[in-house]
Amino acid sequence: MDRKTYRYKPKKKSGDQMIESLLKNNSAEYPTYGFGKLFNLIRLKNYYPFNHKRVYRIYCELKLNLKIKPKKRLAPRTAIKLQQPEGINQCWSLETT
Repeated sequence: MDRKTYRYKPKKKSGDQMIESLLKNNSAEYPTYGFGKLFNLIRLKNYYPFNHKRVYRIYCELKLNLKIKPKKRLAPRTAIKLQQPEGINQCWSLETT
């Protein structure tokens, strides 16, 4: 492995603080919004041309991820047996021909 690769440390870009502040402000204002809606707010409302991968990286670093709610499970239904007629003419049915 090359020495340069082993010792490489990425530098934070200058716009990351601005993205952080925008994400924090928008998530405080809209707490139920996930990443997609927050990203659209930044892009459309403020007209900043940020890359979605960069914004998502910062979004995850700030731990703004919403918890996914599990689906509600329905209780199992119990089968009810149909009543059987015990004698003649206890059950009527209509047949059309």
